[in-house]
This record gives sequence, C-alpha cells and structure tokens, in this order.
Amino acid sequence: MKTIDWFGRLLLLGLSSFATLFLIGAMVQVSNTGTPGPPPGERVMSSPQARPVDAAPPRSVPPRATPTPLPIPTPQDQRELLRWAEALTYAVTALALFVAAGVVVLLRLTATLSRIADR
Repeated sequence: MKTIDWFGRLLLLGLSSFATLFLIGAMVQVSNTGTPGPPPGERVMSSPQARPVDAAPPRSVPPRATPTPLPIPTPQDQRELLRWAEALTYAVTALALFVAAGVVVLLRLTATLSRIADR
C-alpha cells in the first residue's frame, strides 16, 4: 500500500470524524432549551426601584398617526437567536465536512479505477 493511500484513509477518517462531531454538536444545540437564569459570566441587573405614583389623574391623549416603534429584543430572545445560529453553524460545517469526505472517496475511487485501467 502506498503512502498516498494511507494519507487518503487518514484524511477520510479525520473528515468523517469531525463531521460526525459537528453534527452531534448541532443536535445538542437544537435540543438545548437553556437554563432559566442568565448564562455564565453575564451581569445581572438588579430590579429597578419603584417610582413614586403621581396623585394627579392621567390626561386623555388624542391618538397620533405616528408609527409605533419596533419592540426591543429581550436578552432571552437574543440568547435564543444565538443558540439557533450556533446550531446552524455546526450543521453547515458538518455538511461541508461530509462533502469533503465524499470528494476524498471519489478521488480514491478514480485512482483505483485508473490503476485497473493501466493493467
């Protein structure tokens, strides 16, 4: 067996192993529902203090034709978005590694067929 064959086998083993690990990482990220508290290392702000209540009754304000501002995403929404982005990153990387492993298999197949044709 030639050195290039061993290199091809080692490359195929490495690519498929990493692709499997990245695929497992993607599944873990999708199934992870998160913890109810903040993630480690994030600062927790204390709750705002109660404001004094005005004694005057509220005035009625006529409706305005101005557009309503977009809601500001909460940290929980941002964590959820980051979790899904990380899962998609793992999945796309796994897909790229599986494609690379398939290319290595096709190269080895063509090399074997060319050896057979040269006989």
